[in-house]
Amino acid sequence: MRNATLPDASASTSTPMAPSPAPPHLTGSAGLALEDFRAGWGGEDPVLRIRAGGSEGGGAAPDLFLGFVERREPLEPGESEVAAHPFPVRIDPASARRLASWEIHFGESDGHRGFHLRPGQRQDPSWSNGAETSLDRKVQAVLDQHVNPLVEGHGGSIHLLNVTPDGIARVEMRGGCQGCGAARETLNELVTRILMKDVPGLSSVKDVTNHDAGQNPFFVPLTAGR
Repeated sequence: MRNATLPDASASTSTPMAPSPAPPHLTGSAGLALEDFRAGWGGEDPVLRIRAGGSEGGGAAPDLFLGFVERREPLEPGESEVAAHPFPVRIDPASARRLASWEIHFGESDGHRGFHLRPGQRQDPSWSNGAETSLDRKVQAVLDQHVNPLVEGHGGSIHLLNVTPDGIARVEMRGGCQGCGAARETLNELVTRILMKDVPGLSSVKDVTNHDAGQNPFFVPLTAGR
């Protein structure tokens, strides 16, 4: 699929508010990148417009379009404005359905750096309900940019569930990292070391993965008695 662009979208027709669809989840790196775009955008009272093109259903990722508009601009036909963090979102029901199983990420994809979609992985899309904090986004961005590229070669990935009020980052290992015999070393020597160095405010990192449920660990741990 192609990387998303940030067109200067505009609206022309006002319609009544429809029942609000849920906005898609943004990874930490996508949230930070959008905040950077917003800082240089120049408009007032920005709202993020999200559109997804293509057919519904199937395994192919839809085409993604992102753009900032001023809140004073009228809604497009069928569009709803949804309260979200870090800024409100305007999305239509068809786009919300197309994006329901995807998350918006910012990083490398097919040799290009930008916004793209990847299969939704976080079970708690806290970006959409305002629960995610700036510390959460910073932790996820560091995982996306500096940790996951190092474990992707093993078929694994590390995901943030949340940062507790006392600064503990609760992470979950997936893919080849779940149930891996080297999971403890990965946590201590890679994940914890990088996060504690790059994210001020963390007190520790805790692995909450159910490693017994791992289906394809990169290293199969030896069991007692072997």
